[in-house]
Amino acid sequence: MPLQELRLNNYGLFGLLPDYWARLTNLRTLDLSNNNLFGEIPITWVSMQNVATIDLSNNRFTGRIPEEWEFMSGPNYKLRCLSVYGNSYLDSLSQTEKKFKDAGNRVRLVAKPEDTVFCEDPKSPAVAPTGQR
Repeated sequence: MPLQELRLNNYGLFGLLPDYWARLTNLRTLDLSNNNLFGEIPITWVSMQNVATIDLSNNRFTGRIPEEWEFMSGPNYKLRCLSVYGNSYLDSLSQTEKKFKDAGNRVRLVAKPEDTVFCEDPKSPAVAPTGQR
């Protein structure tokens, strides 16, 4: 059975994200939060059409969220939740969020801890944090 879930949060990972993970085309959940990952998010990951949740929060990423990722909110993609807070992006995350909305308003960009949504089940709607339902 192909890998559908990769949860490596709080693993003490250090380094750059590998381009070749783009070949994980059956992946539905990718959680790399709370590590020591740095650099830019690979453009090649746009080929992960089945991923619904990507959590990259609380790392040391810099640069920009790739412009090509706006396509991940299109009808051929399943991305619904992209969590990126706790990093040092050079571009305005509000601009990135606007691009996602303009491309179909299907992706929830989580740019601040207080905006956290839990996307545990990609088939379910996002669940608001406790007290915000």
